[in-house]
Amino acid sequence: MMVRTHTPSLSPAEGRTVMRVLLVNPDYEIERYMGRHFGRMGWVMPPMGLLYLAAQLEAEGIEVAVYDAQVDERSLDDALTEFEPAIVGITCATALVASTLAAARIAKERFPGVTVVVGGVHPTVRPDDLLTGDHVDIAVRGEGLLTLVEIARVVDTGRSDDLETIKGISYRQDNEATIRFSRRLPLDQVRFALATPFPGTRLWEIAKNEGSVEIDDWMQLSSMGGYRSDELFYVPVGRDSDELKRLQRRANFSFYFRPRIMAGFIRRIRSMDEFGEYARGAWGLLKATVAPY
Repeated sequence: MMVRTHTPSLSPAEGRTVMRVLLVNPDYEIERYMGRHFGRMGWVMPPMGLLYLAAQLEAEGIEVAVYDAQVDERSLDDALTEFEPAIVGITCATALVASTLAAARIAKERFPGVTVVVGGVHPTVRPDDLLTGDHVDIAVRGEGLLTLVEIARVVDTGRSDDLETIKGISYRQDNEATIRFSRRLPLDQVRFALATPFPGTRLWEIAKNEGSVEIDDWMQLSSMGGYRSDELFYVPVGRDSDELKRLQRRANFSFYFRPRIMAGFIRRIRSMDEFGEYARGAWGLLKATVAPY
């Protein structure tokens, strides 16, 4: 059943003039999800949360359809082809993570430029579980009635940088977005240290699974990753040390060598000794920024 209530890559499909959102209740094994007895009775709960979202989107002038895999006789791929959405929103409970990711993969294969948004209990508590792959763009944490409307507006304009203004979401950022975000913060100092997997953290487990943890000297585990002269202790799979150091230097230069920041340091100088300390620090930072790797 597809219920019509009448859009990353963050770009509407070519030729589309109406923002369309397809809300998806993903497929699942009903007996496994609801138990043997209730599953055999054939109870299928309507996706009330998606219907609330649909009503809110419709009130904002956005065209909406709801696809419920439990009762719709068509495949999700057919529903996508018919509706051609700019956004696919998928509800996700913990037991349905695999189903949600499968639905996201189908959406991206059908329309690579579609924006896939997931919401529900599991993305609220563990958004990274959904964002680690390539098929989910945004995870909504908490209530999504107004948040999904904001996301739709950003997708409609194509200004992906505006996602940074939306509260209650997690999403994969490019490196430049992180640098731009740091420049908007009302701070005088920022440390762009590269991630170090300390024992007991989730990053430590990721590094172990990647085979990247080999400790000969515990002094390698520094919170000043990238600022020291030695090699990086951890380089994520798919990245390289030179790339990460280059991005770190770009971030330092972009943040610190701005008139506002430099003027703030100058205003804090109270003596020639302090002037010398700040000058040496600035010179050291400049050399570290422009020096070869």
